[in-house]
Amino acid sequence: MNFFKNIKLCFYLVVISLVFVASSNAEELSWPREMQLESGVLTIYQPQIDEMQNDILSYRAAVSFKAGASSEPVFGAAWFESRVEIDREERMVHIVSLNVTDTRFPEGSETVKAEFDLAIKERLPGWELEFSLDDLLTSLEASEEAIATANDLNMDPPEIVYRDHPALLIMIDGDPVSREIENSPYEAVINTPYPLIVDPKKKTYYLNAGKDVWYQAQKATGPYSYLANPPSDIAGMVDQSEMEDSDEVVTATNAPEIIARTKPTELIVTEGEAKFEPLVDDLLVITNSASDIFMHVSAQKYYIVLSGRWYNSSSMQGPWSFQKSDELPAAFQEIPPDSDQGESRVYVAGTDEAREAVMDAQIPQTAAVSRGEVDIDVTYDGEPRF
Repeated sequence: MNFFKNIKLCFYLVVISLVFVASSNAEELSWPREMQLESGVLTIYQPQIDEMQNDILSYRAAVSFKAGASSEPVFGAAWFESRVEIDREERMVHIVSLNVTDTRFPEGSETVKAEFDLAIKERLPGWELEFSLDDLLTSLEASEEAIATANDLNMDPPEIVYRDHPALLIMIDGDPVSREIENSPYEAVINTPYPLIVDPKKKTYYLNAGKDVWYQAQKATGPYSYLANPPSDIAGMVDQSEMEDSDEVVTATNAPEIIARTKPTELIVTEGEAKFEPLVDDLLVITNSASDIFMHVSAQKYYIVLSGRWYNSSSMQGPWSFQKSDELPAAFQEIPPDSDQGESRVYVAGTDEAREAVMDAQIPQTAAVSRGEVDIDVTYDGEPRF
């Protein structure tokens, strides 16, 4: 699309003049910066420093283009590299060279990189590109703090439970919390998404795990047993009309095992004993599971990605350990993009999919909110606490 090509070309040329020309006027250095073009308004948001290696500075910025007053803005992001010289006496940073390494828009045409590079080289000698050393140091400090925060994230694996038969994970957010059900002798556990009703007299928990599928247990965390005929008054408390029908009739024989947990847990299931087939050299995949589970042949270890994080273990029963994505065996980069496991490539450092996912994450997301009248009915759990 020529529209996006024109936006990107204008952006490359305008960003040089907007981002780096030094000024002592604080108002002139405010962000975001706008430039009126013939085709619309280009907005460049404050650049974010990624890192500085020797005299090479890497940074990025969000951008948007609005064709007209009534048009919705098109958002994108751009990445830069510059070689800089620092004047410590004047406390200024001079841009010696500038390279726009990449741009990203939600949709658009392929760009002709050589054309843009040529345009920048032709105009660069005419610009005096410099900015404050103090601003650079502040940005670098913020970047280092962000990296340190990321490094301090808790990467301990959740409990990973493996079953080779049907099973259902029931999460309770911390210790079970029950509240009286109005006009009944029963209570409901309120910190789980599943209907879980308590009979205090019998000290029995009744779990509705699916349409007309019930279990019972003496504790909220189980063990649970299938219940073909729950008490009618308890069953009548749960609206079954919006629940999906099971693909097959659930009986005591085929009822899934209930696994109830109060701490972060992941469940992986295979249909019977795990079945393997080669995926690429040195990498097998389990074919009878909804999860992407890999076996690295050389290391004789299982690998699985959960919520974007990799874990490995010598046994499907665990224990599992966190695995850095940039330290995965090389075979993972060879996973075929068109295979059933191709979606896992986005979590493998160094793949095109992982790089594109990082770039897509930099594009600002927007949402339209109607400011009309809204009726709000607030229900409190007990007396309001402010």
